[in-house]
Amino acid sequence: KGFDKQAWYEGLFDYGIGSDPGPGAAEDPDGELVPQLVRKLVLPLAAHMLDKCWDPTNRQSSLAAVNIVGDLCVYVPAEEPAMAEVLQGVVAALKRTVARCTLPAWPPAALTACPMTAAVQSCRFRAA
Repeated sequence: KGFDKQAWYEGLFDYGIGSDPGPGAAEDPDGELVPQLVRKLVLPLAAHMLDKCWDPTNRQSSLAAVNIVGDLCVYVPAEEPAMAEVLQGVVAALKRTVARCTLPAWPPAALTACPMTAAVQSCRFRAA
C-alpha cells in the first residue's frame, strides 16, 4: 500500500497546517515535513530493501517494488543522487534478471511437426 494509506503519513501530512492556512503557509517548514522524512528515512530504507531483498522474478515482490519506487518519485526528484542510485539499481537488477532468462532452443522440425509447440514455447517464455 502507498504512503498515503499508511498511518504515519496520515498523521504527519497535515501537521502544522490549521483549518485556515493563511498567507504564510508557503514558507512554513512544517509543509516539507513528509518530503523530508521520505528523503531522510524512507529512501535509504527502500534503497536497502530493493538492493538486498527484492526478487525481480517474484510478482508480489516486484509489485511492492513498483509501489515504493512510484511513491518515492512523488517526493524525491530523480536527479537527486540517492534517488538516481535507487533507479539505477532497479534497472541493473532488471537487466541481470533478463540476462539470466533462457529458453531451450527447439529445433525447427519440432516446431513444424506439431502446431502446439509454439503455444507451449510461448507459455514457457511467460513463465521464465
